[in-house]
Amino acid sequence: MNKMYLGLLAAAVAFSACSSNDNDDTKPAEERWRISEIKDYGQPSAGQTTADTSWTTFIYNTDGTVKETKEKYKNTLGVVYNDGTRFVYANGKLAKVEVLTEGGTWATFKDLVFRDNRLALVIEHHDVGYSTDSVVYGTNGKPSAVWHYSENNPTKHLNKFTWNGESVVSNYEAAINNDTDTLYSETAVYTYDNKPGYMASCLVSCIDDESYAGMEPCSERPA
Repeated sequence: MNKMYLGLLAAAVAFSACSSNDNDDTKPAEERWRISEIKDYGQPSAGQTTADTSWTTFIYNTDGTVKETKEKYKNTLGVVYNDGTRFVYANGKLAKVEVLTEGGTWATFKDLVFRDNRLALVIEHHDVGYSTDSVVYGTNGKPSAVWHYSENNPTKHLNKFTWNGESVVSNYEAAINNDTDTLYSETAVYTYDNKPGYMASCLVSCIDDESYAGMEPCSERPA
């Protein structure tokens, strides 16, 4: 399974967008379409006539939230693999993401913790250990930082957001070793036009980037 894709999908279900223009609630309901299937066609390698192909089918709850995805992958030999992802909600919010194991049972992949009606912590379970993403909020009530932590890894990763009204205008990213040494840092600056449109949540990329080795421990991280 492509866990990066899974994380992005989970985040898309859970988080609001960074810009006030992300969602146009004035649009008639019949014009707001829901995606039903994604089919990804690979490109044949040199000397081959076939390529990998994958499908993802979406199943929805009656309230329009994503209930489950069925994932299928076919390699160049024609062998088909089946996978799945299930989304569990509590109090109107995404609380858990489960994945289908090779044995056909469901296992927890991510737990989402909300405090004061805001996302505070994402716990990702691995075959060995766990990693967490802790969200810090500013006085404006918007996310000001996300710390990424991985069990038994001294390197933490940080994203710090600068806001202008309802939009994020910069994202400072850094890797910090042993709480003192900054291994690298960079800043992305965003410029907006005045046209409405969809933009994914600013938390999506930083919470689900699997290149991160870790994040700041949360006071309520699992034992």
